[in-house]
Amino acid sequence: MEPKVMALLVSLARKPGSLWARADLIDEIWPNGAGGDESLSRLVSLLRKALVSDHGLTDIVKTIPKLGYRLDADIKLASGDSAALSEAAPEHDMQAVAKSRANLPAWLYAVIVLVVITSIAAVAFFLMSGPSTLSRESSFVPNDSTSSLAVLPIETLAGDGRRPFLAEGMTRDLTAALSRVPNARVSPFSSIRELGGTRIDTAQAARQLDVRYIVSGSMVEEGDRLVLRIDLSDAQAGQQIWSKRFTEPLDNFFELQDQVIQAISTSIFSEIKASQIAQLRNERDFNLSVYELVQKAESERSRYGREPAKKIMSYLERAVEIDPENYSARAALATQLAQNVISGFSDNPKKDAPLALQYLDEIRSVAPRDPNVLTSTALIQYYIKGDMPAAQRLLEQSLSIDPNEPHAAVVLGLTKCYTGKIKDGLTLIRNSEARAPRDPRTGVWAWFRSACLSVEGEIVQAERAAEEAIDRNPNYPPFHYALASYKCLLGKEGDARNAVQQSRRLDIEFGQKDYERLLSTASFPGTPDKSRDEVFKIMRTCLAIDKS
Repeated sequence: MEPKVMALLVSLARKPGSLWARADLIDEIWPNGAGGDESLSRLVSLLRKALVSDHGLTDIVKTIPKLGYRLDADIKLASGDSAALSEAAPEHDMQAVAKSRANLPAWLYAVIVLVVITSIAAVAFFLMSGPSTLSRESSFVPNDSTSSLAVLPIETLAGDGRRPFLAEGMTRDLTAALSRVPNARVSPFSSIRELGGTRIDTAQAARQLDVRYIVSGSMVEEGDRLVLRIDLSDAQAGQQIWSKRFTEPLDNFFELQDQVIQAISTSIFSEIKASQIAQLRNERDFNLSVYELVQKAESERSRYGREPAKKIMSYLERAVEIDPENYSARAALATQLAQNVISGFSDNPKKDAPLALQYLDEIRSVAPRDPNVLTSTALIQYYIKGDMPAAQRLLEQSLSIDPNEPHAAVVLGLTKCYTGKIKDGLTLIRNSEARAPRDPRTGVWAWFRSACLSVEGEIVQAERAAEEAIDRNPNYPPFHYALASYKCLLGKEGDARNAVQQSRRLDIEFGQKDYERLLSTASFPGTPDKSRDEVFKIMRTCLAIDKS
């Protein structure tokens, strides 16, 4: 038994039933700063196996999605000798154990030591027995199946002797990039290497590594270009759910490698999310877990409008009712309240706006470094308070922790466009659209892209982008008003009025004043030759039939 596995159990047992944030556990177990998400995930996996194999204790170490872990166990008094720990742990690893022991009662420390030490033989047998102990025909029930995955070694199909090292480096870097997603359990690179070779059966690998999703790939040179093919398979469903080819210049590939890795990792998690949402569409609502309710709410965003917004609220309110301490659900609920206020969907904005801020304060006090919480905070600051600088800082902080969240990148892109960094903003938005084409918010992304193009003065392109937004989701009134505004600026008054009439057919309550308020809150600056107020005046004149 590794001493740091013991240190993990000691730390969790100090606060049974309470959340330990991943970052706090890392600081606790690696006080010298040498730890990371991948290392912590490995320790948690080893601890779970130790508790199950020798004591039959399942579901004791709980994963709290996007936040951390919790020990669900009653701690009872028992006799024991805490000196056993020093016999089990090498001297050079005692610093982490000693720190974890601080403020822990001696009797509790002894109980934990005895439980862990008696698990050594079972864990050693499990680890040494290797793949032969797992039957190929055995049923596959992965741990944390909704977000568990592994990256198999990228296969080199052709090239000189340097390419295998490049392939191994990409496998390692992709594993590290995916490990940054808070709600993901990614098998560490060291575990993958133990499988041996590059031609590994994906179903067998999934069983051995206890994961649901398998990422595999190949690399080949074609002239002066390097071609990567990446595949994503759902081992539980027994099917491939995504595949994509990436082609990059060979001479400067090393300069582009980080960008390629980021593009692949974002695409992978977006496809996993899209696949899970598709599977949930046929599930009856009363059977859904908290996680599934949050995903079901996300699925409604593909046809976002007033009625879908009500459904989103009902799903999220149920999720919070089932588990009031689920901060992912509370963050989503707070964000939706804010979106209802800014979109004009709230029946009582004077109540909902402060309620969103209240939820936000509660969440931030518990998980201030969680990227999902940071993104929700940014959106609420932007939508309700109109504080764009604060939103930008929070979004950048969120993306520094988890760069695989495309919506955070898109909103950051919009704020960059509105503050004069149009090229950077459009790059962020277009990259997210390319990497996550099945995300339910792609209609919003096209709308944001149209806004950036209008700020740049490219009104014809902005018009086309607004039409794309409507094609992706024809139910959201602001998309039609955005199209009408570009039609007005281009002198197409009849087409502009038709666009507004279509919006009115969808939602009679949403009007010109709502659209102006929405853009004003988001700090839309106007076009290069017209201020925001001048754009609104042109729209009101153009849309003479709309006096709301």
